[in-house]
Amino acid sequence: MPSNNTEYLKQALKLISNNSLREAISLVRQYAFEQRLSTTLDTLQQIEQSYSFMLRYLAEGVPDPDREKLFCDLSQRLYAVAANLLDDCNLADDSSLYASTRRCVRFSNLNFADALGRYISADASLQLAGIYGSDGQPTEAARQLLNEKDRALKDIFSYLWTLPVATDSRKLDPVVNVAVDSDIAYGLRTVIVSALIMGLFQKYDPVKLSALLDIEERSSDQRIRAHVLTGVVLALEIHQTNSGHDPLLQRRFAKWLPDPSNYLRLREVIYAIIKTQGSLQLANKIQHEIIPRLNNLGKDFLKNINIDSDRPISIEELQANPEWERLMRESGIEKKLRRLHSMQEKGADMMLPMYGQLSSHFFFKDIDTWFRAFEPWEAARIGLHENLIDILAKMPNTSMMCDTDKYALVLNLSRLPQAARDMMTKAFDAGADEIKVDFEDLSLHSSEPDFDLEVINYARVLFRFFNYFRLHREFQNPFDIHMVITNLPFIGSMMSEDEILHTIGETYFYQGYYEEAAGIYQLLIEREDSPSSLLLQKLGYCYEKDDSKHDALECYIKADSLTDDTDVWLLRRIRAMAEQCYEFDTEIDALDRLIDAGIDLEENIPLWLDRMLRFNVDDHETMEKRLSRLKYIAPVANSTLSLSARFAFACKDYRKTIEILSPRRADIEMMLAASSLGSDTSSDDNDSDFEEQSSMSDDLLLLACAHAAEEEYAEAVQLLRRVVMLDPERYNNSVLSKSINDFWQNSPRLESHRIMIPLLVEAALI
Repeated sequence: MPSNNTEYLKQALKLISNNSLREAISLVRQYAFEQRLSTTLDTLQQIEQSYSFMLRYLAEGVPDPDREKLFCDLSQRLYAVAANLLDDCNLADDSSLYASTRRCVRFSNLNFADALGRYISADASLQLAGIYGSDGQPTEAARQLLNEKDRALKDIFSYLWTLPVATDSRKLDPVVNVAVDSDIAYGLRTVIVSALIMGLFQKYDPVKLSALLDIEERSSDQRIRAHVLTGVVLALEIHQTNSGHDPLLQRRFAKWLPDPSNYLRLREVIYAIIKTQGSLQLANKIQHEIIPRLNNLGKDFLKNINIDSDRPISIEELQANPEWERLMRESGIEKKLRRLHSMQEKGADMMLPMYGQLSSHFFFKDIDTWFRAFEPWEAARIGLHENLIDILAKMPNTSMMCDTDKYALVLNLSRLPQAARDMMTKAFDAGADEIKVDFEDLSLHSSEPDFDLEVINYARVLFRFFNYFRLHREFQNPFDIHMVITNLPFIGSMMSEDEILHTIGETYFYQGYYEEAAGIYQLLIEREDSPSSLLLQKLGYCYEKDDSKHDALECYIKADSLTDDTDVWLLRRIRAMAEQCYEFDTEIDALDRLIDAGIDLEENIPLWLDRMLRFNVDDHETMEKRLSRLKYIAPVANSTLSLSARFAFACKDYRKTIEILSPRRADIEMMLAASSLGSDTSSDDNDSDFEEQSSMSDDLLLLACAHAAEEEYAEAVQLLRRVVMLDPERYNNSVLSKSINDFWQNSPRLESHRIMIPLLVEAALI
């Protein structure tokens, strides 16, 4: 079969999504005819006939209250035919887990009713016979039943996950009935829901989507509803193109959303998904930054407090010695830990790093086990003792420990010796009350604590699977798509209130997803008659981080125009962006205002003068006024002297330059004389000494250039030799030449004497 034959089906699916059924039928028929699929051709004939009758009645003006429903049914049937044909074609030579599982389900004639019956039978037998023997471990008979129950659950998941797109909207009614039955074990119901969700992720299926919505509406279990809504939102994000053209689904969402409780639940789902996206960033920080630094910090700590690392350290020693706190502060680890804590408070998954190691464990090798609720029979099958299982089962799920975390704990504990297990059992028994307090605290702040907590935890389960499952690269990761809520089919327009958008924007911003945050901030600004300065600042920062410097500068300037007070951070950003955008008038203005505010004078004053000399050299009056003011700023006395000399030099007043710098030269000569007598005038470890030395070098260079401009070459050479003496490692021939040239580049009088530069340098270095 030529590979391009599948293009008929791909094009047909696009046409169906645009509600163009006639052409879609023609394309699918062409494919079926070429492949000699007689059954498919019969189905297409029935669809086409019904569609033709509907169009004829419409043209004749015949009233039909069920016309829209009939159209949706025909569209669904045609979509199912085309999607399944394309799926069969693509899966023929596909070795992925999904393809192999689907082939296995088909060849084994697996069905939902049979697998469900085996699960219920095994569960009933376990209830009668019990699981544990006198030693606290499962009996041999129990192990067989446990394994049978496990296999049945795997079969249920495999069947529903790989279920082809249904032509009949009622096909999943039996599955829905089981999922909403509160008498059925929660562990079975959540696996059913997760299988439908994973199947919907795999390919768009209106029947699966409708079935999930049925479960959400009919279930009395808030945990199940949380799973459904989380999966539905992510599925809509994945299938934006295919899912937005079903009028029945559109009408269903439009009727469902206005209910305040539904609206609030959906909002919590969206928040949880977006917050969870920052978990991988958190995990990387923990693994690559925090843990290595803590390891090194421990060594430094022991070294500094003179404690032998081979002996245990008492709590008293740690409490009595302040060195730990100092090392934490100086290492920067304290700041990073605060940042991690902030990320955790915003919803990031602190337990995520553990799954990079556990993903290779036999329990997590199968896809279905990632979505199982923590149940005693599962933990018993793994091999954990009855006492600890009982404690873990009684613990409520919290924001710090969900079902998958309990399984991870079970897997780790199962490897420990019995004595260690007993000790851990006592520890967990003692800490159970604290976990309950955590859950009770959530209950005080939420009208639906079970739902809100389960949304967070299920989002984490999905995130962990798509990042750490052994074959996760075979799946499209919905968390790789940073949600643009306004683009979501059915719910986007209804969930785009400013409050929600602002929260989403802030979450993206603090997680470092600046492009996504910028999109949200842009939308909010467009909606405001008068956008806030703060919002413009954040948008500007997003642009800056995405290397859109000109856009960032524009936002910062607009934000500044809306601010009455001097915003130092904003002025600093304007200055930095203006420099990078070569907007030097803007940079000079920002520097001028920073200097007026007394901010970073040692850095900003030289920058201001440099920019004035380079780009505004004719505005001598402004520079004169500024320099006159700077003379009264004590902390920058030397800088002011140097700046005045540079200004005089730029004005071609070389004699005044010499006059200004003569006292400075005398100080330098005294320092050099003291140095020759053996006095320690500098220190490699002292930054201020280095900066002073560099300032001296610059002043001597400028003085040498002034003497050269007055054709006092001997004096210039002597001064250049002093520069080399101050820093012989820095000033070689090329560096010295460049430094002189930097001073001369803005002086037309000296341009004609440019040949003197190499001569002066050569003479100075003899």
